[in-house]
Amino acid sequence: MSSRVIVSYGKKILVIAICIALLILVKNISSSIFSTHERSQILKELQGELSYKKEQEVLLTQKLSIAKTDAFVENEARSKLGLVREGEKIVVDEKIKPVSSPIVEVESPNWQKWLNLFR
Repeated sequence: MSSRVIVSYGKKILVIAICIALLILVKNISSSIFSTHERSQILKELQGELSYKKEQEVLLTQKLSIAKTDAFVENEARSKLGLVREGEKIVVDEKIKPVSSPIVEVESPNWQKWLNLFR
């Protein structure tokens, strides 16, 4: 009778050990699947960002090629710097008012603000 109890007890321990091993295996596989899914999401985000950056690069390259042309340089010099070619005449429209400079307020130091607050 004692040998039957030992064999039965040994089988129970073996079944429990197998169940624990299977649980550990399932946990490891599921965590591996989860991390693979997260990495694939990160990869998709980075690929989207890369395609956006490539589009920006194409746009900037186009802008640079336009900015290198003589016509662009001349247009910028005329509009932003007010330059004219030799022999051209400048016509000023008197109806347009000149832009006034913004009023700059001088701010008092912090210690003076505190002093004025308690007066």
